[in-house]
Amino acid sequence: MSANGDVFNSTRTGAIYQIQSLHGVMTARGATFHPREGIAFTGTVATFTETNLSEGAGSFTATIDWGDGATTTGMVTAMATPGRFQVTGTHTYVEESGAAPVPVTVTITDGGVTAKAHSAAAVADAALVAHFRSFNPAAGTPFNAQVASFVDRDPGGVLSDYMATIDWGDGNTSAGTIVVSGSGFAINGGHTYAAPGTFTVVVVIQDAGGSTATVHGTITVGAPPMARPVGHRGGEAAAIQALLFSNWGRQFDPENSLWVTRQR
Repeated sequence: MSANGDVFNSTRTGAIYQIQSLHGVMTARGATFHPREGIAFTGTVATFTETNLSEGAGSFTATIDWGDGATTTGMVTAMATPGRFQVTGTHTYVEESGAAPVPVTVTITDGGVTAKAHSAAAVADAALVAHFRSFNPAAGTPFNAQVASFVDRDPGGVLSDYMATIDWGDGNTSAGTIVVSGSGFAINGGHTYAAPGTFTVVVVIQDAGGSTATVHGTITVGAPPMARPVGHRGGEAAAIQALLFSNWGRQFDPENSLWVTRQR
């Protein structure tokens, strides 16, 4: 018996909880909703019906236990069908999870009668947003360059959450090195292309929570750099070298400014 003398009984089948009083029959139904970690969720967490059609949305209050230690007051609004209502709420989960239980308790304010909806939150890992970074290496020359950047929509993401793999497009793959860059992250990698040409580079980023992002781009590998001359003043050093070679076995006569053959 309630405080105002109402007599009621209740039954529960799965996620549906039904309670009957002199006010009418109130039936609460749970729902599974799909928020993402780090992003504020606003939506319907439960619905319920009341057979006493004189009761409006203002006749009820709702409490949402989000399953992570947080509890807030839900908003009760009437739906298009008479006697049918929904409970909405706003919450931000800090980590992904499976179907975490979210009990929603609905109370008739003038009778103290309550019904509980057994809802669940399937919190998904926040999305990764990545971009390819082009680079132009030369064949036969080792290089290390930034190949991509990304941000995690989860503001709580840390460096140790991620790993990256680089497919260089020539049959070789290697792990990327991830570093903090501004408000996001950069991926660096080192490689040596054996020959010039055009290659499609694919970078895959994985989050420990399950999210992945893949970016790709086409790069052009240039010809190997040409060997530098012996000297740095054009052909001067090469000319001196040729002169000395051509006069091998001769000596210079400073009085006549001539190269003369050595006498043995």
